[in-house]
Amino acid sequence: MSSEISRLYGRLMSLVGIARISASQALGGRGIRRYQARFEADEVRDNTQAVQQYGFASRALRGADGVVVFLGGNRASGIIIATNDRRHQVELAEGEVVIHDDQGQKVHLTRAGIVVDGGGKPVTIQNTPRVTADTPEWHVTGKISAAGDIESSGTVKATTDVMVGSRTLLQHRHSNGNQGGLTGTPV
Repeated sequence: MSSEISRLYGRLMSLVGIARISASQALGGRGIRRYQARFEADEVRDNTQAVQQYGFASRALRGADGVVVFLGGNRASGIIIATNDRRHQVELAEGEVVIHDDQGQKVHLTRAGIVVDGGGKPVTIQNTPRVTADTPEWHVTGKISAAGDIESSGTVKATTDVMVGSRTLLQHRHSNGNQGGLTGTPV
């Protein structure tokens, strides 16, 4: 092989590489995430920029893989275009999509519907003047707590007493004395 073809072959082979992320930096006002990328044969590249799609951001964990493109085959000018972490994967059916992290938090667009899993951590909706749920039924398996008024344009039903402060507002059943019959509304 001629030396020109050998050089061209070498540059082509240097265009793309798979690296292991060994460190990451906070943005620090620079506007683009940077990583330390380790390649085979002890090649280490500090301050390797990572480009991401607009509106999506992530900071890969140490040990994740990164796909690095080297402009013109120049190993000094690498850009990470994708990251993957084999240690933290979510099983997906064909056509499904998930946003997830290493702590079990995820938003999963399944074939049967959308599943939001907080991974045992709180889910917070903030800085919004109104949340609208356009659904015929909202089912909650635990306690509902409100810091403000609760309004309804429909009927409010309860299977047990409704309390305001220490006062019961709905009819209730007595287990003693009235043989379980209904009593009047308390005064």
